[in-house]
Amino acid sequence: MENLSQNTAGVLILVFLTFNFGVSLLEKIFDWKRSINYFDKTFHKTRLKNFIKPLVAIMTFFEFLNFLILSAGLYLLIASGEKTIALLACSIASFTSLYILGGQRVAKKYSATNSLTIYFVIAVFGVFLFL
Repeated sequence: MENLSQNTAGVLILVFLTFNFGVSLLEKIFDWKRSINYFDKTFHKTRLKNFIKPLVAIMTFFEFLNFLILSAGLYLLIASGEKTIALLACSIASFTSLYILGGQRVAKKYSATNSLTIYFVIAVFGVFLFL
């Protein structure tokens, strides 16, 4: 319990990111067709229109990786106070957020980029917290 109280902010950041990447991952896994249709509509006027499936697969892979490493970082932070995996998790979450944000910018979905920015900011804050 001491590790939890000493690392409350870090635990909350990891829980937030784990939940968000986990839900996004589950949506893609359990409703792949709808996800592909959404991204087809989003990118139909861009140069990426012919690469939707591989790009979504890459995004899904990174969300899966994020979910696993964030979960491990959360467990280790609570169980032993170990911050190394949490730092790695927040770093990868930052990269993944930029990947998703970049796609939305290409599609000119500016309101989506605004809402995605908060995930990036929180992940970067986690990087600073775990250094």
